[in-house]
Amino acid sequence: MKKTLLCMVAFLLTGVIACSSVNKNVATYPEITMQKFNDTCESPDEVHAVPAFRFPIPAQVIRHKKCMEVEDLLVVVWPGELNEKNLTAVKLLALMYVEHQGNEHSVRLLKTDRRTMDGGLVVNMAFYELKKTVKENNE
Repeated sequence: MKKTLLCMVAFLLTGVIACSSVNKNVATYPEITMQKFNDTCESPDEVHAVPAFRFPIPAQVIRHKKCMEVEDLLVVVWPGELNEKNLTAVKLLALMYVEHQGNEHSVRLLKTDRRTMDGGLVVNMAFYELKKTVKENNE
């Protein structure tokens, strides 16, 4: 009984230690910021405005190649809150963009950033990496 209890405690402690070390390895992408984006990323490949009457939030979808050390960068910009509803809408926009492009890319969130502009307007940016997907030929 004691051996079983000791094994169970050891197993649980191993799980706790493993879970606590996972977060330390998450990339934070310090090179990706709203300020650096504004300062260094010129001449986007694409810019699309998404009006609020067609979507839950007004947004702008911007695509850049080789910007801030990211080969293919998709940025979604929107005013207002950085909350779950808006982040879900932003992720949906990114997925809809990929679908509109023929599902040839996968999309991965790198980072979000926000800034309060002069006049009090809060602007948020979500930075996504686009990766070309390899489709298998089933013929």
